[in-house]
Amino acid sequence: MNYGDPLTPGEAGQAGAAPGPHPAPRPVRASGSASVGSASVGSASVGSAGLPSAGSPPPSAGRAAARASVPVSSPTGGARPPAGRASVGSASVGSASVGQTTGRATVGRARPPAGRASVGGVNIGGVPVDSPDGPGGPGGPGGTGPGRGGAGGRGNANRRTRSKKARRRNWIIAAIAVVIMMAGTSLVGGTYVFASIAPPDQIKLGGESTFIYYSDGTQMAKIGSENRTIVPLEKIAIQMQHAVVATEDRSFYTNDGVDFKGIVRAFWNNTKGGETQGASTITQQYARAVADLEGATYSRKIEEAAIAMKLNDKLTKDQILSNYLNTVPFGRGAYGVEAAAQAYFKKSAADLTVEESLLLAGLIKNPNGGRSKDGKITGSPFDPNVDPEQALARWTANRNAMIAIKPELNKHGGDKYEVKADMQMPTPVKVNSNDDAFKQQFGLDRPTGHVVHQVMDEFTRLQKTDKNLSKVEISKANGGGLKIWTTIDKSAQDIAEKYTNRANKESPLNAMKENQVGALVAVEPYTGRVLAYYGGQNGSGADLAGSYTDPILGDGQQSKFGYHPAGSTMKVYTLAGGLKNGYSLNSRWDATSPRTFPGRGKPVKNSSSEGNCSDGPKSCQLWQATEFSLNIPFYALTEKIGISQVVDVARSAGVRGLLNDNREFIDLNGGQLKDVSNKFGSEIGFGQYPITVLDHAAGMASLAARGNAAKAHFIKEVKKSEQRIYAEAIKTTAMAGFTPQMFDDLNWTLQKVANNNKANDKWGIPNNMVPYVAAKTGTWELQGKYDGENGHSWTVGYTSAKRDNDPKKNYNGIAVAAWVGNQAEELPLKDSKGNDLFGATGGGKLFGKFMAEYNKGRTVWGKPFTQEPPFTGSQEKGDGQQPSVDPNPGNQPGGPGNQPGGPGGPGGGNNTLPGGGNPGGNNGGNGGGNGRDDD
Repeated sequence: MNYGDPLTPGEAGQAGAAPGPHPAPRPVRASGSASVGSASVGSASVGSAGLPSAGSPPPSAGRAAARASVPVSSPTGGARPPAGRASVGSASVGSASVGQTTGRATVGRARPPAGRASVGGVNIGGVPVDSPDGPGGPGGPGGTGPGRGGAGGRGNANRRTRSKKARRRNWIIAAIAVVIMMAGTSLVGGTYVFASIAPPDQIKLGGESTFIYYSDGTQMAKIGSENRTIVPLEKIAIQMQHAVVATEDRSFYTNDGVDFKGIVRAFWNNTKGGETQGASTITQQYARAVADLEGATYSRKIEEAAIAMKLNDKLTKDQILSNYLNTVPFGRGAYGVEAAAQAYFKKSAADLTVEESLLLAGLIKNPNGGRSKDGKITGSPFDPNVDPEQALARWTANRNAMIAIKPELNKHGGDKYEVKADMQMPTPVKVNSNDDAFKQQFGLDRPTGHVVHQVMDEFTRLQKTDKNLSKVEISKANGGGLKIWTTIDKSAQDIAEKYTNRANKESPLNAMKENQVGALVAVEPYTGRVLAYYGGQNGSGADLAGSYTDPILGDGQQSKFGYHPAGSTMKVYTLAGGLKNGYSLNSRWDATSPRTFPGRGKPVKNSSSEGNCSDGPKSCQLWQATEFSLNIPFYALTEKIGISQVVDVARSAGVRGLLNDNREFIDLNGGQLKDVSNKFGSEIGFGQYPITVLDHAAGMASLAARGNAAKAHFIKEVKKSEQRIYAEAIKTTAMAGFTPQMFDDLNWTLQKVANNNKANDKWGIPNNMVPYVAAKTGTWELQGKYDGENGHSWTVGYTSAKRDNDPKKNYNGIAVAAWVGNQAEELPLKDSKGNDLFGATGGGKLFGKFMAEYNKGRTVWGKPFTQEPPFTGSQEKGDGQQPSVDPNPGNQPGGPGNQPGGPGGPGGGNNTLPGGGNPGGNNGGNGGGNGRDDD
């Protein structure tokens, strides 16, 4: 029989071909031949995956060690074709090798006399496998296996009319075999890809948003570069899960992660020029995302399929579906179904209806590729707001698909809902750029943005000591997927913004000059929780209330905008230091102004009149010097007790640091007390050095708690994937050296300041509340161009707390620090009428407004601060003169009775205790007068 010329082969394997005119060659052993029959592909070997060892002879036929097989049936043998020739006839493939070079897989490029492998005229993967038809010739002899030889070449019309379906199947199988062989160098049986990806439990779902909440759970802010909120599958409506299955992968619950039929169907459609098809299951789509596979090459599809099979083997269907739904984009900047539910329907994924679920599921195919007819709206073409017609067609098809597979879905919880043919497509909300639901992050440009920076600063510090938080990766790009509950009380924050934000008409700052701004912080005594924090109108701008080193949302550098000279409000710590060191409220001090002190070049001056001292400026009692805010007695007191004592009280109360004269930050806890104190002068006693509003409020909270200092903090609780990973641990530390009686003395003195300002009608605190409020005002003057003008206005203080075993009767009180100053250039502070702004009329109004509204309607209070104090310490320790004793008591003034704001008490005689209110002696003065507080 004539088998044709091996150097000029005809078309391989066409059934019914007549024998050619050439004599048959001598049969030789096949080298790299592959014969594809109508039934199966045997075991096709590609090159040599394993190179021979040194000194070993090369294989005779270059037979590949690794095989990529597509088993269907066993080969039956037959004659041997010429070397390197691929015969595609009606017979089966044996176990054949392709190529002749040892250790190298070659497809269709064998050396002469080998021909090219011809497979249906298709160019696959960039390898030319199409050969022009040769003249008719005999079919090749059988392969090396036991299979039957191939039929002859062209010649039999009946066999040439073999069904198109069978030929297509053969071509597809052959093409897939070639693709697999092409990938052999990088994918040996899928092993390479399987080994190169992370285990499923280590695969990350992508950047996830972190949400910041008020203490009551109200959302405050969101951070992260992607709008994504990961939720467990049980928090996703079952109808939403099934809508995605019906739309994206109907065989999801039964396939092995890869739909092989779909791949073949897509391959054939793509090669014939039809619509490009991906044939990707849900598992494959998820695999593509986690492995970051791009492009539409067949090698990518093979890699995708390999990963999908691994995922399917290692994860349950529910786990795969959960991960997919939390990963896939839905358009409108929403990643994952929870963000999508909020962006399209303003609800949680758990609350989605069947109709809404079908619409969201339809968006996955093309989440961002559409544009409205007028060109004004972009988004998914299946969004009714973008393209109503396409959206309806897509939604209707999805509904019908879900109805079609409902019996299968019922096996997986589908009996809990109904899908009806008369359902109508819902209309999602329109995109609103001002709506938080459409934003990748929000809240940073609001007043609470300053809170967020403080939270991030605190979070990074906690990571250094907390083992759970140390494992969390959080950045500006990757929010970390956290839920952080802050200590901020929503109602307290609203009040702070209402009166401190100059843009609000209710704010006392509203009618003042535009450069004048305010800051306010409220801290809860005994817990250290920051209840309200206002550092400015724009959270992305300067924080005027505090300092932070936020490396997550900021640059990690310390901000210092929140430091302001404390003025006379610092005298609270100086007074407390005096009480701690045994100085009585009744100790006498020389308040003569100006007064020169050794070692200080410039004399010290009082900011208000020393004439308020009842026994004259050289015999001013300490409580009077506090009430009327006299600088000279407090400078002298600081000289007496030492700078270190003022520093020690401040830092034990919660003041973390001050700025020195060069605006360098001095950490009060950053070394030995003596060394830290050497950074300051005695001017610390009356407030020369800048302090933050936050630290000042924290210090007041410790004094309000009678020396039980709790660290001020913003973070209450942190959750990751619904698991609590951090909770605040409230711990109080007693301020060393203090007794309860000393705090009674302190509270009584500071209550007088609040009482005086109520009497002058400056703050608006109701009468029934005044006895329970302690406060201190402060002003600091500018230097240079506006020397002597007021540049900083403060008021700090707290309310009386009631500690009870019954929580309903418990009230921790509240501590507040309020400041008014300039937001840019330092200019003189003026009120709305152009008058100088002092502590009481600037920060004091913010303080009073906040206190009045926050405590409105309160019936539970601690003991009033107006109660007569114990007057601890020695009266002899001051540097002032003791009053002379008149032998005729009737000629003596009513003593403390002349002082403003004092509680009623006996006047006259030599009574040096602060009392008053009743006439003393024959000519005793009347107490209860109104004092002037210019500070």
